[in-house]
Amino acid sequence: MHLKLVVFLSLLTSMVSSNQPTLGRTWAVQLEGGRQEALRIAQKAGVTLVKKIFSDFYLFKEETVGRSRLKDKDSEGILRAEYSHAGAVHMNVLPAWERTQKGEGVVVGVIDDGIFTTQPDLQDNLAPGLSYNVLDETTDPTPNIPQLSHGTNCAGIIAAVHNNSFCGVGVAYKAKVAGIKMFSGAITDLSDAQEASALSHEHRSISIYSCSWGPSDWNNALEGPDTVAKEALAMAAQEGRNGAGSVFVFSTGNGGTYNDSCAYNGYINTNNTIGIGGLLQDGSVPSFAEACTSVFAVTYSRDYSGDNASMVVPHRATGCGTTFSGTSPSAAMAAGVFALVLNANDKLSVRDVQHLVTRTSRNTGICGLTWKENSAGFRVNDYCGFGLLDAGKLTAMAANWSCVPEQVSCTEQRESLSIDIPRSGEVHEDITVPSDGCVVNYLEHVLLTVSITFPHRGHLRIRLTSPGGTVSDIAPGRATDMEPDLAWIFMTLHHWGESAVGTWQLSIQNTHPQLNSTGVLEGWTVAFLGTATDPADSSIPGMNTNEGNNNNCRASGNSEPGSTQKIAFWVWIITACGVLLGVVVCVVLVVKKERLCPSKREAVSSASYTSDANTVAIA
Repeated sequence: MHLKLVVFLSLLTSMVSSNQPTLGRTWAVQLEGGRQEALRIAQKAGVTLVKKIFSDFYLFKEETVGRSRLKDKDSEGILRAEYSHAGAVHMNVLPAWERTQKGEGVVVGVIDDGIFTTQPDLQDNLAPGLSYNVLDETTDPTPNIPQLSHGTNCAGIIAAVHNNSFCGVGVAYKAKVAGIKMFSGAITDLSDAQEASALSHEHRSISIYSCSWGPSDWNNALEGPDTVAKEALAMAAQEGRNGAGSVFVFSTGNGGTYNDSCAYNGYINTNNTIGIGGLLQDGSVPSFAEACTSVFAVTYSRDYSGDNASMVVPHRATGCGTTFSGTSPSAAMAAGVFALVLNANDKLSVRDVQHLVTRTSRNTGICGLTWKENSAGFRVNDYCGFGLLDAGKLTAMAANWSCVPEQVSCTEQRESLSIDIPRSGEVHEDITVPSDGCVVNYLEHVLLTVSITFPHRGHLRIRLTSPGGTVSDIAPGRATDMEPDLAWIFMTLHHWGESAVGTWQLSIQNTHPQLNSTGVLEGWTVAFLGTATDPADSSIPGMNTNEGNNNNCRASGNSEPGSTQKIAFWVWIITACGVLLGVVVCVVLVVKKERLCPSKREAVSSASYTSDANTVAIA
């Protein structure tokens, strides 16, 4: 037996036999030997084997003997969210509806507090057999508290049934939704194993995961997925949807009111997810919006106060609601838009979807004047990313899109440093990426890892400047975050399309010099992800050589409504005409031959050609 299994078994036995209060503790264990080995270990440790999470990871659980608080997932924001009608600018959904099957054939998993399966606006669009209750290990996603409706609200924005005279209509109203219940109220204690189970549930069948939750917005959390959950998310994003990758959509958070930043949210500071913020109907940034360089785009939302347009969404078991606010509906709305995109072209990978967002999002007339243009020509914004999702442009470009080139990466690091961070002023450190050592000529994601000793991590402002001169405000700081030290992975999208080659500068500043705090930069690493060749060439047939991603992401056919039936109809007509033409030709040839060679008449004595319209006999 592996050493890690011995350690696990010993630890598990001691924990189960202890009298410490727990909340049905769970463990994710990686082991060899398959299910039989997992059952043997469970029996020996006196725990229950719940399920296989993914690959060779298994979920074990002990019986509930008490309660402990493990993790807080947005304990106020989880029950608040919102959506709004379009105002001066809009998301261009109608052309997308005309161009696609309205999401038909796409399954969206809503990881949340459950879905009321009796809700009239959702009943017909629930994916059979794909829902899952992570907390109870059942297939029933129904909330255990009647007042909980966050997941139901989100599911309604994605796929509420149309034309039923009840509540509203979903963005992808012919898509199916699967309820993945991971919360039970405002605060839910979750283990790493349970979260991993939710993030990888039915990843081969679920195309998109809608995640309208994240770390707490007001207590200066520095949190992301733990080890197994992070691996599960990465696996599903790369291998889900039958190898194309499942699309993970996360809300960027509602902590702007508390001066929070999504830079400290580990669920969107990763290349495997798409972080979505909110935008008011007049194009302005809402009060709750969080700014960071990992925001991909925005969709509509509703502020908590003031005169806001609303959207009617299914609420609780049988009702409708109009107060859904925050970035929760924004993420759900994006999930609905991406369902339309995959409807237009189901061959797209997660990276293809990300590239489409960067090229089609609206970046004028919204989000104020805080836009900047990087050296590759992409306009970006700390609050709005690449801009407002444009469903019409997204689906139009998706239908004719060829997959982007293979992703390549290179890493530059500085370790075992001891660079003083002074009370005032800035520290500047450079990293040079050589042209002969890195082939990332067109950047996608840039991941910055820092290790800093400092009394108050929230007082640090960190910026990264590219060789092209683009400045990413990687960590804007949080004045009330008084926790010590900072070891974190940040991500910036603001260098999209730029080259990694050249000198990158890291800048660190103490924003509260009056406190006389000093610290030490112990190390930093930059990972550059992108492509060697221009992704724009992927739209040109024959230019793409990515053998690992189907090589050709062009849609297999016209995605317009009724297109399949139209094609079949014309194939039938052409076939019938061909048969009739063949009959006529044969008749002419036989008659002509009969006249020229009467002695061979017996050789063509009798034949019958049948079409759907006529039977022609030749005697």
